[in-house]
Amino acid sequence: MVTQHYYRGNGKSPSSTMALLLQPDKSLPGIVSNIAAAATAAQLPLGYRSDECGSYYNGGAPNVSDAFGASLWTLDFMFTCALNGCQGVNFHGGGNGIGYTPIADNGYTVVQARPEFYGLKMFSLLPQGNVIPAAVTLGTNINFTAYGVRQTNGGISAVLINKETNYSVQVSINLGTNVTAAQSIELTGPALDSTSGYTIGGAEINADGSWAGGVSR
Repeated sequence: MVTQHYYRGNGKSPSSTMALLLQPDKSLPGIVSNIAAAATAAQLPLGYRSDECGSYYNGGAPNVSDAFGASLWTLDFMFTCALNGCQGVNFHGGGNGIGYTPIADNGYTVVQARPEFYGLKMFSLLPQGNVIPAAVTLGTNINFTAYGVRQTNGGISAVLINKETNYSVQVSINLGTNVTAAQSIELTGPALDSTSGYTIGGAEINADGSWAGGVSR
């Protein structure tokens, strides 16, 4: 395989804010697709993988990399990678300091599932299938993204990400087919800069990895 690291910026820079993190990195799709194409041309059997990544390097930006908004960035990043030919990602982590680690530990045991892990969990709950781009038409200028996954049985999962600070979003989804049943699961937090209180499927993820959340029909 061919690998490369990715971070949005320097965690020690004053410009490394939540607002920057949640704005799309316009260079990322081209970077991923170019490396994936090079891996295909070289006939590398495992293709391209992001072997180290995180929100901001130098351990992350305090109250940004370890806050709820980072879980939404994680989803955007993983879907952008998948749409452009990346075969997988490895998130950097470790320790219990203020920063980007998805899993916080004290050197002996896990003490907390952090926001990036919530993004990873949300991604893992999607049924397996082919990632598909979503055409998004916005009525107003809001920070909103969407993605889709088409399952082998024809079912479609739609992932809707609202990254606004003060606004909710009303959404209509055109799946292009008749829908006989639907279910939803929500990743929520008190605010984008909250470092606690976020849930997925109505429940927190415990330090031992257990989770009692689920879908709502």
